[in-house]
Amino acid sequence: MNLSFKPRLALACTLLTPAAYCADAEAAVTNNATLSTELSAVFYSEAVEIDGWKNDWRGATLSPGEIAFAYSQLKVRQHFKNGLVFGWTRREDYLIEHSKETALFYHRDQNAILDSDNTDYDLFLKAQHLSAYGPTLGLHFKQPDTFAWGFEITHLRATDLIDGVIYGTLTANEDTDITGNAIVDYNYLEDALFDRPVMTDETGRGWTLDLYFHKIWNTQWSSSLQIQDAYSIIHWNNTPYTNAQLTAQNQSLDAGSVTGEPTL
Repeated sequence: MNLSFKPRLALACTLLTPAAYCADAEAAVTNNATLSTELSAVFYSEAVEIDGWKNDWRGATLSPGEIAFAYSQLKVRQHFKNGLVFGWTRREDYLIEHSKETALFYHRDQNAILDSDNTDYDLFLKAQHLSAYGPTLGLHFKQPDTFAWGFEITHLRATDLIDGVIYGTLTANEDTDITGNAIVDYNYLEDALFDRPVMTDETGRGWTLDLYFHKIWNTQWSSSLQIQDAYSIIHWNNTPYTNAQLTAQNQSLDAGSVTGEPTL
């Protein structure tokens, strides 16, 4: 299987002192050799606030939304005077897409307010998670002295994987049962859904391309644009996977909490 990342943009305007993550472009503009370390993290959630995820949505306020993601990345890079960049990258990526009714069902369940009112919930949950690291090689150019652009290619070895989707219908019935059917199709290195033992030493291999643009306007202002994962691909061989139909019947609904195990 092949896994790719969605491109991400980072735009910044800086006053007086350039931001830490602009150091690579700044080095190309000033023609200096530098060593830089960048630690970045981005968290975003539409349905509940970030703190709500720490408590599994308990006590969180539900808002309309269908996506959540978290990206963290550590980069250590040596910039040479000729524009060559060599370094090392470590990254963690999480992406969750879900239907609004899936969020509603999960929020009601976690907060013990799931009513048995014959309500049908459209179940859709798509998840991606990846841990990876590897060497980085790039080139940065200045054109003219106040403008720089460059690219970096990172060869990644991926050591953790979840990539899949579950979709179907769940119904909270008047007789306090939860019934429904769902299809699950996902690849993994650890079975987070059914907690089954997995014996594999599989790792993914691939690469990603990042683009950088930096402009110094005057002695006070500069701006930068990063396009992370402008192109990317991770290739996996023989990863464990599950493709199955789930049937949920005779699930008990006690004080809003769903208990029981689905039939696989």
